Amino acid sequence: MKLLFAALLVITMPVLAGGAVILLNRLPLAENPGIIARLKTYLTTNTAETSVDSPFPELAPRNYPLPPEKLYMLAEACVVQLGWTIAHSDRSRRELHTVAVTPVWKFRDDVRIRVDASTDRGSIVHLRSQSRVGRGDLGTNARHILDFYARLEQGLP
Repeated sequence: MKLLFAALLVITMPVLAGGAVILLNRLPLAENPGIIARLKTYLTTNTAETSVDSPFPELAPRNYPLPPEKLYMLAEACVVQLGWTIAHSDRSRRELHTVAVTPVWKFRDDVRIRVDASTDRGSIVHLRSQSRVGRGDLGTNARHILDFYARLEQGLP
């Protein structure tokens, strides 16, 4: 009986911990493309990236009315406010390589940010967040992107 209890504990603890992390990441689980597709992605992928053809609407690149240089400076400030470390900054290309540390297990994730000019005289932000370890990120990289967007939009004039 004790062996069965121990076996159940060993099996259920990682599942419960993973489920808790997914919930703590406050992801839009019920939105398109649906909870099954989202869970499959969060459990098997360690990268989230903005893309015009992303199945996840929140991962579409976002356009802003600021010139690229101003938006880049705002992006740098947002990275600092989020507590991320700037590993490399290239102002001429408007690219940042930052490192975000996950709150639960203190894993280091690489977040790359690029600000481009858009056709409407504004700017477009491209993001890629990738875990350094593991096969599934439990949605943490998508959360990095959403946190960055939220902070950036708070700082807009």
